[in-house]
Amino acid sequence: MNDSIYQAWHRELGHAEYRLSITMEGYGADEDAAEAFLCGFEQEHPEVGAVISQNSAEDTITAIFSLSANSDLHALKLGAAIWVEAGVASGLVPKDVIRTETELVNGEREQAEHQSAVLA
Repeated sequence: MNDSIYQAWHRELGHAEYRLSITMEGYGADEDAAEAFLCGFEQEHPEVGAVISQNSAEDTITAIFSLSANSDLHALKLGAAIWVEAGVASGLVPKDVIRTETELVNGEREQAEHQSAVLA
């Protein structure tokens, strides 16, 4: 059985949970494109729990998903590979990426919040 890129990198390196948001220009009002993009994620990487949003005023489409990684840079690199694989599977013509955001969901921040709650 072949590991996906996500499974292989997670097994070797990832331990903290990150949320990524990658925004591409175009497709802001195309509901079929949003459905195709979501299907691409579900086909290639259902483990990341992708959600697709659109902004018709900016004419953008955004994929938001979670993954495990050992740093924000590692999360961005891994997320970009996952995003590309899902995009290829969607059949959409790629456009320029205009924004990326990487947020630590657990790990050090979660531990700090837990310690604060214990002290309160």
